[in-house]
Amino acid sequence: MAAVGLLAAVAVSAAGAEARSSDGEQCLASWYGDPDQPVHTASGELLDPAALTAAHRTLVFGSRIRVVNRNDGRAVEVRINDRGPHTEGRCVNLTRAAFEAIAPLSAGVAPITVQVLSGEDDPAIPTTTPPSPPASPTPAAAASSPSSTAPNG
Repeated sequence: MAAVGLLAAVAVSAAGAEARSSDGEQCLASWYGDPDQPVHTASGELLDPAALTAAHRTLVFGSRIRVVNRNDGRAVEVRINDRGPHTEGRCVNLTRAAFEAIAPLSAGVAPITVQVLSGEDDPAIPTTTPPSPPASPTPAAAASSPSSTAPNG
């Protein structure tokens, strides 16, 4: 069975194409998230390798998807909070915990089907990234502002 899964993964990887069917998007999923190197996701959240979250290129943040391993049917539901993956043939990057729910980490990638549960047309899901806090002015910018005491010139 493992050999069949490996061949399927190689075939999908070699094709480099993501497919859409009535059952959902088919591609490869990978995992990411190093607990020793905290990073922020594109949505502004801190990436939590133990959370059931994922990165997708186009789904709005907050979307919920079901990721099903095409080899054995194991599935996990995750929330989209990041952008990626940036490797051809892959459509989802899962956190460590989410990937472990469908395949061993040592596999690295798994052939999957993505089923969108909410988010594409859900008015309750925000469609934009939360705004970043305003940057504090640099000393040079503060000195040249209109409220500065420097003469105009």
